[in-house]
Amino acid sequence: MQAVQTPTAPGQRELTPPPHKSTDSGAVRSRAAGIQTEAEQPQCTQAGHASVMRADNTQVRRIRTPLTLCENAALDSKINGRAGCLASHSPRDRISNGVEQRFAVGQRTLLERLQRLSANISSLTSPHRRGIMKPNETLQLRVVQQLDWEPSVNAANIGVKVKDGVVTLEGNVSNYAEKFAAVRVTKAVYGVKGLADELHVKLHSSFERTDADMVQSALQMLAWDTVVPKDQVKVTVRDGRMTLEGEVEWEYQRTDAERAVRYLSGVKGVVNAVTLKHRAVPADVKAKIELALKRSAESDAQHISVEMHDGTATLSGNVHTFAARDEAALAAWAAPGVRMVTDHITVNADFGTR
Repeated sequence: MQAVQTPTAPGQRELTPPPHKSTDSGAVRSRAAGIQTEAEQPQCTQAGHASVMRADNTQVRRIRTPLTLCENAALDSKINGRAGCLASHSPRDRISNGVEQRFAVGQRTLLERLQRLSANISSLTSPHRRGIMKPNETLQLRVVQQLDWEPSVNAANIGVKVKDGVVTLEGNVSNYAEKFAAVRVTKAVYGVKGLADELHVKLHSSFERTDADMVQSALQMLAWDTVVPKDQVKVTVRDGRMTLEGEVEWEYQRTDAERAVRYLSGVKGVVNAVTLKHRAVPADVKAKIELALKRSAESDAQHISVEMHDGTATLSGNVHTFAARDEAALAAWAAPGVRMVTDHITVNADFGTR
């Protein structure tokens, strides 16, 4: 076969392939000519044409052969040190891979948290562990787990102490709403007989507000509230601590006034000094309260006694949970003519064995 010379531009040296020995196999000669054998070709279905630069230590020759996309990528990776098909290096694929990686990290973080909680619960409920832990330690662990489970509370900043079923919360929280949530969550834990709230609100500098601004915001919130009677509640703020005063007809109105201002920015504490108006007390109000207790807390109603005197309802007895105690007080507050509820109910729960 005669060699065909390719014309070259002036000043450009013609590049020729290195000679091959006559003993080379057909596969070697095919690779030297830039043609892949059937065994070397990747299994790709999409084909095209590409100009490929191949290099050795001495010479470079430009050849043009019909190649598939994956063959192009394979040759390109040999020259430039890259691997895989060219399509996998598109910007869209890189963004998609980054999103998938961040999503996978989030999944692993959530899974690890659930695994830690599951391990704590398993250790708590196992007979061996229950035989080792004391009742106060068991209740302390339950409160810590419940605080950690509540998304509106940063449990890492809250310390928990327990003595004879009475829980003490210590530490700093970022706002008054978080403090209220921590107290609410703790009272819902089975076995809690009492609660001492020693949490302090440490506001971030970006949430600091003047007392005058807080008064204006609180009055606006009360004006927009459909439950609180208009112009019946006054607001006083001193160093971020808000005091509500006034007179309404029902306990739910008094409670809603506090709820309306509890989540305002800059609030460090709320004192609800709103009172109820004097109203006539029905003769059968005691029987109505007892019936309400049976409907709302039937399991503990038989252990609660009610006494009425001049608009004041006095509750006494024993219940099994802190939540049942609060429920009994709400039932008494809902009675017509009740202006005050004195709660002497004690929580008598076997918190060390459940």
